[in-house]
Amino acid sequence: MHPCVMKKTSLTQFVILLVNQYNSFVASIFSQVQLDIQFNFALMQQTSASVTASALMTGSTFPNLTQPYFEVAGGYVDGMGGIMSVAFAPLVKAEKQSEWVEYSIANQGWIEESKRLGVVHPGHLDQLQSTIQDHEDGRRLQESERVTPFIWHWEDGRKVLEVSVPGQVLAPLWQVTPLSASAVNANLLSDERVADLYAMMIETNQSLLSKATEIGDLFDFLFDPDEKVTKSDPHALVIEPVYSAFEESPELVGFLLGVTSFEKIMDNTLKKGANGIICVISD
Repeated sequence: MHPCVMKKTSLTQFVILLVNQYNSFVASIFSQVQLDIQFNFALMQQTSASVTASALMTGSTFPNLTQPYFEVAGGYVDGMGGIMSVAFAPLVKAEKQSEWVEYSIANQGWIEESKRLGVVHPGHLDQLQSTIQDHEDGRRLQESERVTPFIWHWEDGRKVLEVSVPGQVLAPLWQVTPLSASAVNANLLSDERVADLYAMMIETNQSLLSKATEIGDLFDFLFDPDEKVTKSDPHALVIEPVYSAFEESPELVGFLLGVTSFEKIMDNTLKKGANGIICVISD
């Protein structure tokens, strides 16, 4: 064979080899990221099922449900999936707003119980350290901290009374892990990012991961003062519907909202010691 032909053939084979390696690398990244996201969805779905089961077992009628041991059930999502926080928000009609506030004040005993479980439950003593924040961080609740006695939203960094109109649906944050009593009764649907994700959840009837976003005031409690610089990193919200029963066409009674970071989602895509890659992520 002529040397020029051999050279050309070798170059072609080399290019094909590079292309195949590249395609294989991209495919492995896609597969790993997809697996990580599906794992987070599964954790959220499991927690959603536990909320429904709690209502059925206790005979509770939504929105008036306080799940026993939410710190434990939600804590495993927080500790294992790269999700920094998970919160349950029931759907409350505007006409029932005052009734909900009375219920939340009367049933805030779960806060003290969560503080106790965070110390004594063995699942919290050896976290997998997959989150930026976990239950063993330096944050401490003040003994006097109580739930806000009204449904509210953030406005210029302040808690402002939520003024609703007849027919409006509110989603007051209720039980959350890691625990933050100060976040209770924040109307999650007052946040445009959550409202858009909620509308898409209703349309698709499935778990959803949001586009990249900054944390803002809504989940400020996840960060200690020296960690607030990481608030500007790209994060994502994970939303999961909660239904009234395990049956065909059940009523939507609330949702779970999780917070994760794209750093955590991408952590497992490269081998340890790799210098990293630049990539574009699209839906």
